[in-house]
Amino acid sequence: MSSPMTVCRPSPGLSLANRLDVFAQNDTGSMQKRPSDNFRSPLENLDKVLFLDIDGVLHTVAVTHPRQQFDRRCMNYLCEIIAKTDATIVLSTAWRADPEARRMIADKLQEYGLPLFVSRTPQIAMFRRTKELMAWVRKYRPKTWVSIDDLPLGEEDPDNMRGHFVQTRARFGLQQDTASATIELFRQQQMRLLSAEGETSDPVPRPMSATSLPGPCVRA
Repeated sequence: MSSPMTVCRPSPGLSLANRLDVFAQNDTGSMQKRPSDNFRSPLENLDKVLFLDIDGVLHTVAVTHPRQQFDRRCMNYLCEIIAKTDATIVLSTAWRADPEARRMIADKLQEYGLPLFVSRTPQIAMFRRTKELMAWVRKYRPKTWVSIDDLPLGEEDPDNMRGHFVQTRARFGLQQDTASATIELFRQQQMRLLSAEGETSDPVPRPMSATSLPGPCVRA
């Protein structure tokens, strides 16, 4: 029996000025080296990164009007993923290339009480999204990461995407099974990480449990 879908509650969020300031500070997607070798990006070694596509994930690819974009059910499933994993969002969608599209995404994330995305994958090769994903992963080395996309990224790069990819059905976007699969991949990676690190004196990510999950965001 599947668990009830998490619903999101709007939060006060950021003012437009603050959002624009965040955009100005976001990673540009460039894979060029930083000017100083001593500089450590805040994007390095994040605990959990969710690479997020938009079309076919947060709404059906069959939308014919802007009002159909960012479907409420799909957005609520995204809320469930973030609530249960505390993942940081990085854009992998084609929308990432357009400033106005990024603002629209930020507005919708804010509307549902979700955190803003912190970065976006570089533009390297059209129709080779896995190359762009792996370029970001190799540069910033997140501890765990999952990509959600309606494209068959598992076929494009099976070795790197195995255990890190959930494919949605483009006609429906995120549903309960794909949301649950995303949460499960984060859990599996986290358990492998804990196993590899063993018992150390340094703090390590704790396995997600029902008692330690962040509270759900709710939107009717």
